[in-house]
Amino acid sequence: ISLLLSLIFVFSSCFELIEDTTFNKDGSGIYKVTLNMSSSQTRLNSVMAMDSIDGKKVPSEKDLQNEIESFIADLNSQEGIKNAKATLSTEEWILKFSCAFDDLEALKNGLNLSTKKWQKKDQKIGDYFEVNFSNAGYERIINTEVSDRWKTKASEDEDYNKLKEGKCVFIQRFPNQISSVSNVNVKIAKNGTACMLMLSPHEIIQNPKSLNYSVSLEE
Repeated sequence: ISLLLSLIFVFSSCFELIEDTTFNKDGSGIYKVTLNMSSSQTRLNSVMAMDSIDGKKVPSEKDLQNEIESFIADLNSQEGIKNAKATLSTEEWILKFSCAFDDLEALKNGLNLSTKKWQKKDQKIGDYFEVNFSNAGYERIINTEVSDRWKTKASEDEDYNKLKEGKCVFIQRFPNQISSVSNVNVKIAKNGTACMLMLSPHEIIQNPKSLNYSVSLEE
């Protein structure tokens, strides 16, 4: 996932990311991510046909598959994580990932440990954002900003404006009814037990704090 995300933001400007989390009353749940880059298929195929870009080696399809398999095997060995699965179609450029977790702490710890070999610094997922769940509700807090230097570099890409066409969707499903949400952009489902936030990649780059919100649940 880390490897794919690095490819997306550098080489693919238009994509759809769907994060779908289902919580049980005891805090356990199912975490799913679908990454659809099919709209940038031509550009990604062109990149994959190259040996390197700016002195950096471009991974082959086999490299990508091997890294994903390694990540999944490692994640399934982490405490509190079960049934981790991932598939990548390099024909359509669609990545699907899912796993079961005992609680959010187990999910965060598992992802921290399994992505450690790709991290340039000794940083954890919690250094960038926090997610918390209890019977009272759910909370997501972003702890990072996108540097002006990175924004400037990204804006120089010929397809930068296409980031406005992409979608990042964040869905949470709860065992109890939702009483309120803190972000006006978070929509509550008709059944009252799920909510969704949808933003473009451009909006997130310009203002990562737009991802901040909390959900209060009825007891």
